[in-house]
Amino acid sequence: MNRAGADAEKDKVFRIFNDHMTSYLESIKPQIIGIKSIEPFFGRTLPIIFFKQFAVY
Repeated sequence: MNRAGADAEKDKVFRIFNDHMTSYLESIKPQIIGIKSIEPFFGRTLPIIFFKQFAVY
């Protein structure tokens, strides 16, 4: 696979992941007390979500 194809594939995976994360975050929003971001995480922003009970990495 060439470079552009690999990047396109990676972007597709991240887009799917982001869609899943967005709907997941919407469903658990009542429990979230804060979100911190770590930059950069493999060139992307990694959110750490803090819940009332525990943190998810």
